[in-house]
Amino acid sequence: MQASDGSIYAGAGWASATVYIDPVAAKVFKTTDCGKTWAEMGPLVGNDWYSNVSCLLQSSDGAIFAGATTYDGIPLEHEHGAVFISEDMGKHWSQTGELDGSRSVNILIQTRDNSVWVGTWAGIFRTTDNGKTWHNMTSHGVTSNVYSLLETLSGALCAGGPYGNILVTTNGGFDWTYTGFTLSLKGAAVCGEVNCLIENPDGSVYSANGSTIFKTMDGGQSWENLVDLGWNCSTTGREKITLLQARDGSIYAGTSATTGIFRTTNGGISWEWAGNVPGGVTCFLQSRDGAIYAGSASGDVFKAEEGVHLNLSSNSVSVGESFRAEIAAQPIDQIFDVWGIIIGGGSSYSFTLADPSVLQNELRPMVSGVPGLLESYSRTIFSIPAVPPGAEGDYRIIVGLVDRGKTPRGIEDAIPGYVSEMEVTVSP
Repeated sequence: MQASDGSIYAGAGWASATVYIDPVAAKVFKTTDCGKTWAEMGPLVGNDWYSNVSCLLQSSDGAIFAGATTYDGIPLEHEHGAVFISEDMGKHWSQTGELDGSRSVNILIQTRDNSVWVGTWAGIFRTTDNGKTWHNMTSHGVTSNVYSLLETLSGALCAGGPYGNILVTTNGGFDWTYTGFTLSLKGAAVCGEVNCLIENPDGSVYSANGSTIFKTMDGGQSWENLVDLGWNCSTTGREKITLLQARDGSIYAGTSATTGIFRTTNGGISWEWAGNVPGGVTCFLQSRDGAIYAGSASGDVFKAEEGVHLNLSSNSVSVGESFRAEIAAQPIDQIFDVWGIIIGGGSSYSFTLADPSVLQNELRPMVSGVPGLLESYSRTIFSIPAVPPGAEGDYRIIVGLVDRGKTPRGIEDAIPGYVSEMEVTVSP
C-alpha cells in the first residue's frame, strides 16, 4: 500500500498450521526510500495474538487500516480475524469493532461514498465510522468466504468467493446476485477462490480463479477465458493469481505457485513473460512514480528494474562547489519527451542539457520527440561548475520520460517506470 505522503507500507507476520510454537505478533513495515530500507511500525496486538497481516488500506481521511488473522497452530474453529486502525501513519494501532464469526480477513477497500468494506471468512462487513462498528452484510445474501472486492466505474460492488463464485450488488450491499461464473468456461476447470478483481478504464473487469484469468465486458453476465497460466489449480487456497492494472493500461499477472510474472498490453489477447520473483507473487503495488513492486511468498519485496535511474554527484553540496546529475535509461519502444524538473524554494524550474545547465522558470521538456531507445543509454543531464550564492536550501530533482507532447502535472504522468527523483541539500 502507498500512503498519501508517498511512503510505502507492507504487512508481515508468521504463520504455521502444523508447528505448535508461540506466534509472533503481526507487524507493519514502512519504507520512504523506495524499498532500500524498511522501518518496523507498531505491532498489531489486540484482543488476541495476530500473526499475519493480510491487507492494508489508507482511507480518504488518512487513517490506515490493517487486516490481520491469528495463525498459531490452534484448531481452525478458533482462528480469528480482525481489523486494526492507525491514525498516526502506523506508529500506534488499535483494534476496531468485532467482525462476528470471521476466521480470516482477506481484503479491504474504500468505496466512493467513503465507507470501508472488508471481505472475510464470514462474508462482507461495512463501516462508516472508521471501524467503531461493522455492519454484517452476510444476512443480505453473502454467505461464503469473500476473497476479493471491487467497486466498478458504474458503482456496482463485486465480491469474489470460493469455487469461482462472483456476486454483484448495485444497492450498497443490501441485495446480491450471482453472476453465473460458477460454470466451466470454454473447457476451463473452475476451482479455488476468486482471489482478485480489477477493472480496466474501458469498463472491462478481470478476475482470476485457479490457474485461469477471465474477462467480462457486460458486468459479469458472461465471461471470456483469456489464458491458463499453466499449473495445477487447487481448492486449498494456497495457490493464486494476483493481478495489477498498471497506469499505462497494461495488466500484470503474478502467480504464487510459480515464480513468473506475465504482462498483457492488448486486453488479454496475448501475454508476455515479464520477469521472475523467487517464491512466487502474492501482491503487486504501483507507486506514484510508476515503479512496480511485487511481494513474494518468501516474505521479500521486489521492485521492477527502473527504466530511468538518476545519480547525483552528491546529495549535499555547498555554495561554490560543482554539481552534476547523470541519467541511465533502459530501452524503450515508443516516442517520448525528456523532462527535467527542480523543485525548491517554493518554485519549480525546468533545466536544459547545456553545459553549464540553465534553469528556466517556464516548464518545458529538455528534449522532445525522441524516437525510442534500442539499447541502454546514459549521460550527464545537469551540470554547473559552481553552485551560486543564495541557492541554499533543499531541492528535489526529477527526471522522467513522458509521452510525446504531454505536459506532466506530477510524476504519475511519466511513462510508468521511466521516472526517477532524488533530493539534494545546498548549504552555505
